Amino acid sequence: MTAPAMVREALRLLNEGWPATAQFCAYDAGTRAGEALAPSAACPFDDQVFPALAAAWERGRSQTIAFQAGLRRSRDGAARPRLILRHAGGTHAAHAHPED
Repeated sequence: MTAPAMVREALRLLNEGWPATAQFCAYDAGTRAGEALAPSAACPFDDQVFPALAAAWERGRSQTIAFQAGLRRSRDGAARPRLILRHAGGTHAAHAHPED
């Protein structure tokens, strides 16, 4: 589903009384903008009319951009570098097979 279609779907869901599903759809549309690395992308939802949808869209966009930049969110909300663990070898020999 394209981002404009997701925006229309979020509005339809909100009008039909499914606010949580509409927010998820708005979040998903925001992740599409984040995947395109569009930090200046304009939110398609008016934050005065649809504050929850606008917040969900912005959260999806900003979290996706942060993830692609190698950042993660801590419990206090501050962005921190992601720890990357290097694979030092296989674990196949670390356990025994009964048939071996």
